[in-house]
Amino acid sequence: MMSERQPSSGGDAKGGTGVFKRSGSSRSEHRQISAPIWVVSLAVLISAVVVTSAYAGMPTRGGAGQSLVDPPNKAILLPKSLSEAYIITADQLLTTCTNDAEPGKIACEDVVGGVDHRAVANGARNNGSTVLQMRGIESGAKGVRGDLYASVIFGFGLAPETLELTFGGQPVTVSLVATTTEPCWGMGGEIAVYKGSVTTLLTPVLNGDYAVSGIPSALTGDEDPWSIGLQNPPFAEGAALVVVYAHASIPWGSMVAVHDGAVDLFAPLDDQQFVDIEHPMSLPFPEVVDGVIRHSRIAADGQDSFRSASAPYVVSPTVELKTWLGPDSNTVEQIRGAESSYSKAADFNGSAGGATSALMDAESSFLPAENNLLLLEGKSGYTVKYELDLDYLAPSCAPAGAPLAPEFAKTGSSEVKAQVHVLLDCVTVMVDAITVR
Repeated sequence: MMSERQPSSGGDAKGGTGVFKRSGSSRSEHRQISAPIWVVSLAVLISAVVVTSAYAGMPTRGGAGQSLVDPPNKAILLPKSLSEAYIITADQLLTTCTNDAEPGKIACEDVVGGVDHRAVANGARNNGSTVLQMRGIESGAKGVRGDLYASVIFGFGLAPETLELTFGGQPVTVSLVATTTEPCWGMGGEIAVYKGSVTTLLTPVLNGDYAVSGIPSALTGDEDPWSIGLQNPPFAEGAALVVVYAHASIPWGSMVAVHDGAVDLFAPLDDQQFVDIEHPMSLPFPEVVDGVIRHSRIAADGQDSFRSASAPYVVSPTVELKTWLGPDSNTVEQIRGAESSYSKAADFNGSAGGATSALMDAESSFLPAENNLLLLEGKSGYTVKYELDLDYLAPSCAPAGAPLAPEFAKTGSSEVKAQVHVLLDCVTVMVDAITVR
C-alpha cells in the first residue's frame, strides 16, 4: 500500500527520490515519503506513484536475520537530485565581505584569490563520536566557509529538527536537511542528514583534526554492527566537513558549488542499475582557466564487503561501483571505478574509519578539464551517474573451512550465492561539491 504525506509550503518534496528537502519547516508539518521499486517507468518516478515498499525483496543487514532474494534481471535507470546549498566565487565574496571585524562575515583582506574546497568524513557507528582529519589545504589559504554534516538513522518520523553536537570542543547546532529510507538495516526507519555552520570554529590553518561528538547513538561501545544483530535506533552513521577557502594560487574566476540532501542508491542482487543524480545550479559554470576540476562526494553506509553473524568471513569483492561526471546524463566522463582512465578505485568503500565504524566516506577527484568534463563550461548544472552492479561468487571464493550460512545456498545448484558489494546495495549520498578553476 502506498503511504503518502503531503509536503508543507515550507519544504520541497522530491517525487520519486524518497527525499524531503528541508526549508525551514516545522517538524509538525508533513512530509512526502516515496520508495524505490525494482522495475518502474520514468513516468511513475516523476509522478511519485509508489507500487511496493522500499527495498522489497532486498537483502537486509543485521546478522542472522539477513535474507537474499533474486529480483528480475533488469537494467534500471533512476533519475534523482540534490539541491543547491550555495555557490561561491571570489567576485561574490567581494560584495559581501567586510573591512570591519564582524562575526560571521568574511574579511575582505581574506579574499586573497580564487576559491576551492576540500571535504572529509569519518564513521561514528555505535559510538556517537569521531574525528575529522582535514588535510591538503594550501598554506596561506583563508577560510571562507565551513559546514559540518552528520547522518543518523532514526525510527520512521522520529528525526528531530536539530541536533546539539560538539565540534572541536565547541557547541554546534546542526539542522535537518533531508531524510530518506534507511540504508537496508532492516528496521524500517529513515536516515536523516544534518548541517551546521562551523566557519568561525576552523583553525587559522584550516587543516587539522576536528573532534565531533554528540551524534545520537543507542550504543557507544564501538560494538560491531554486523555481529550484534539488529538493535534499536538511533544509529550514528558519521560526520563530514566541507571547507571552502580562498588562495592566491587559484584563478580568480574559479567557482565552488555545493549540493546536499539525501539520495538513496541501491542495487538488486544479480542486477544492474544506473542512478543519475542531477545538480541544478543558479549560476552557470565559469570558463576553465587552470584546466582542473575538483569533485567531492560524501555518502553514508559505504562498505566494500559482506559480513554477518552466521558467516563472519569477508568476501572479496569482484564488482565495483563506477562513477561518471558531466553536464548531463548523456555526456559524462567516467572518473572512478574499473575502466576509468583517472582512478580505478571504487567510491564509497567504507575506507574512512575502522572496521566497525567505516560507514561514511568522502571521495574526492582532482581531474583535468578535458573531454566531456570540459563541456561543463557555461552549463547551469551537472550530473553524477553511478553504475551499481552485483554478481555471485563461487564457493571457492570463500576461505577454506569457513562456515556457509544457509541463506547463501542457491536452490538446485552447487553454486554459493554471496553478496559481493554491500556498498552498492544501499548507500545514502549526502553532499556533492565541485570546483571549476
